[in-house]
Amino acid sequence: MRNWNEIIGNKRILDNLKSVVAENRPAHAIAFHGPDGIGKRTVAEIFAKSLQCENRGSSSEPCGKCRSCLQFDSGNQPDVIRVSHEKAAISVDDIRNQLIAQMQIKPYSSPRKIFIVDEAEKMNEQAQNALLKTLEEPPEYGIIILLTNNMESFLETIRSRVVCYDFMPVGTDEIKSFLIKEKKIPDYQARIAAGASGGCPGLAYIWVDSEEFAEKREYSERILKKIGELPAGTIIATAKENAKNKDDIEFFLRMLENWIRDVLVVKGGAPKKVSMFTEEIKILKKQADSLDYEFFGEILDAIEVLRERLRYNVNAEISFEDLLLRL
Repeated sequence: MRNWNEIIGNKRILDNLKSVVAENRPAHAIAFHGPDGIGKRTVAEIFAKSLQCENRGSSSEPCGKCRSCLQFDSGNQPDVIRVSHEKAAISVDDIRNQLIAQMQIKPYSSPRKIFIVDEAEKMNEQAQNALLKTLEEPPEYGIIILLTNNMESFLETIRSRVVCYDFMPVGTDEIKSFLIKEKKIPDYQARIAAGASGGCPGLAYIWVDSEEFAEKREYSERILKKIGELPAGTIIATAKENAKNKDDIEFFLRMLENWIRDVLVVKGGAPKKVSMFTEEIKILKKQADSLDYEFFGEILDAIEVLRERLRYNVNAEISFEDLLLRL
């Protein structure tokens, strides 16, 4: 059963949405914007469940016991429709068949018909133009929720017709506490997953049980422990292995940023304030003593340059290798 208290972070957005539910005044078109794993889908699901609850009254909380809530929890609420796609893009046929045609049919048993479009940035231009007609003249009962990591992928005419909620990264300590509570894991394991997630609790929640995450973390730490003394062969091999996709590079960059932050904390004379790599104090101190502030400043600048290049699809391997050469 899903409820509002399952969500961490973005309190302002949650308070606003709960007010919308309690006052029964949802917009017809909504966009949840933020990085993958930030919690957009979970919030959309709880928002939809709460709006459709039959016993909610003036509360924002779904009762969890009415027919609608029970149907929702079993995945069978007929008036909450999740638009899916099998190909790389969401096509015009996906939108026409799963949303537009279904929108024309009145709700089966609820006051509203709610459509959740995940990865909405994958809608091609034809799909967006088809959706636009529905956004311009939605039926009274219709609500469309677009989940996206890139609002700029939408046509301006789409962006101007949706109420957009921008989800912000969640604090590392909050994610860590959440993982310890939900996953019953040690502090160090939770801290590493939280720090590497970039403020996205959904990613941290998945990673903490993942063998792939453990392998990535161990591999990254082997590189980080050798900052200032990496041989050329290791740099080239690391670039080739980690540049297979942007997610692998971004994972390493987050680990690198957290590592540098902890080195700088030690360099500033406050080793007790190391926030992530507490079990590597000796190595952090060694790097803090041997490398200067200018070196770390250049690395942090290079990270931002690399991210900018990746946004424009510059060759990932070459760009990543350029960063590693600075280490």
